[in-house]
Amino acid sequence: PLDDPPEEMQRLFTHELTHAFQYDILSLGSGPGAFRSRPPLWVIEGMAEHLSEGFTVMDEMLVRDAVVNDFVPTIDQIANVAGYYIPYVYGNVIYNYMTEKYGEAAMKNFIWEIRKNGASAGGVNKAISELFKVDSDKFSREMRQWLRDKYLPALVEKEEPEEYGDMIRSKKFRQPIFSPVPSPSGDLVACLSFDEGDIDLMLISSKDGSLFRNLTPGY
Repeated sequence: PLDDPPEEMQRLFTHELTHAFQYDILSLGSGPGAFRSRPPLWVIEGMAEHLSEGFTVMDEMLVRDAVVNDFVPTIDQIANVAGYYIPYVYGNVIYNYMTEKYGEAAMKNFIWEIRKNGASAGGVNKAISELFKVDSDKFSREMRQWLRDKYLPALVEKEEPEEYGDMIRSKKFRQPIFSPVPSPSGDLVACLSFDEGDIDLMLISSKDGSLFRNLTPGY
C-alpha cells in the first residue's frame, strides 16, 4: 500500500521488519518454513503489532467490549482461534500486559525462552511458566483482571448509548456506515458506506435509515 500516509508506512515497515528478526531468532534458516515448530500466530503477529504501536482505535474497541461482556479469551483460546484478526489484536494485548507488568525486558526474555523450549503451543506455555512462574491459565486470569482494571471504570463513567442519540435502524439498507454527519435540517445523514463492494459517499434517512441517494455511484 505505497500510497498510505507516511506514519502508516512506517508502522508497516516496523511490523514486517520485526518478522525478519523473529525468523532469525526462532528458526534454523530463513523464511517461514524454517521454524523448527510452528508458533501460535499471536506470538508472531502480536509482537509485530506491539513493536509497531499497532493498537488501533478499532482494536481497542473490540477489546473493551470483550472486557465489558466478559468474553476475554485465554492464551490457549487465542492460540487456537480460527481467522487472523483476533491473534493480531490479543497477541498485542498479551505483549502490552507482559511488558507493563514485568518490564520491557520480559518480551526479549520470553522470545529466548521460546527459542529454548520450541515455538509450539506447548513450548510457549512452558516458556510462560518458566519465565513468569505461573501457568498459562493463571497468566490469562491475571491478564483478564488487568484489562478489567483498565477498561471497566470507563463503563461506569459513560451513559448507555441511547442517552447520546437515537439508533438509526433500517431493514432496507443493511450496510455498515462510517463517519456519519447530519444535514442542517437533521432529515438526512451523510456517511461513507459500501455499495457492491465499492466505498461511496451516501445520504441516508435519519428517520428510518433507508438509502436516499448514493452521491458517488460507480467505480
